[in-house]
Amino acid sequence: MTEVHADPAHTAEALLRVGSELADMVRAPADMSTSCPGSQWSVGENATHLAVANQSFARLAKGEPFIHGDGTPESLAVANEQLLQRHPERDGDAAADAILTGARDLAETLAAEDPTQAVATPMGTMSLRILDSYVLTHMLMHGVLMAEALGRPNPMRREYLPLMLPFFAYAMPKTLDRTQSNGLTACYQMHFMGGGRLALMFDNGELVAAAEPTRRVDCHVLADPVAFLSVVMGQKSQYAAIAQGKLLTWGRKPWLALRLVGFFNVP
Repeated sequence: MTEVHADPAHTAEALLRVGSELADMVRAPADMSTSCPGSQWSVGENATHLAVANQSFARLAKGEPFIHGDGTPESLAVANEQLLQRHPERDGDAAADAILTGARDLAETLAAEDPTQAVATPMGTMSLRILDSYVLTHMLMHGVLMAEALGRPNPMRREYLPLMLPFFAYAMPKTLDRTQSNGLTACYQMHFMGGGRLALMFDNGELVAAAEPTRRVDCHVLADPVAFLSVVMGQKSQYAAIAQGKLLTWGRKPWLALRLVGFFNVP
């Protein structure tokens, strides 16, 4: 089984770039009370969540504990709401400083430590190599929501997707809705425009994600990374993405592509 890897130096650069973009996005005069389409949170709540999370992730990388739910989507949702209650401030400038400082601290720590070192995160124990992918993905998932609400450019770029794949490969089996995937035996091959591949292999409803498939592929999916993240986040219908040529499928069982999004509970 081939593991999914990304260049740590490129991921660190992306962390700094995205952190800077999100910080600039929420600084005054951004309206922190603006609702984010596709989210139950306002811009201010998303920004506060990111501010606390980035600083917590940076400390976690240095060996400090970060207790936040038990790794299940349900517990993470409860922990997220409790976090916002503990941090009621919605100041954009303060959130911006914390988001950027956390991203910088994390990038510096990751550059100095062994990337195979294991740490206990809210999504379970993972290597620092996966943690940097986790944090980049986490920032972009909240960043795209805030950008749409504020009318700012989407911070997601095609070149980020390969850097996010190590976390996707780790997290997708953990967020699998087994009531939806129950009984499925099939192999998907994800191809991303601009680079990056991910094999999703289901065996009677259970999922293994890897860099390359170990059996015959049933369904190939070619996805534009920006559209893919929007569909995953629930901002965009998969049918709209298909109509725009942003999601394409082929193979022995191309119809399986329509079921894929419904297999996962995104925290």
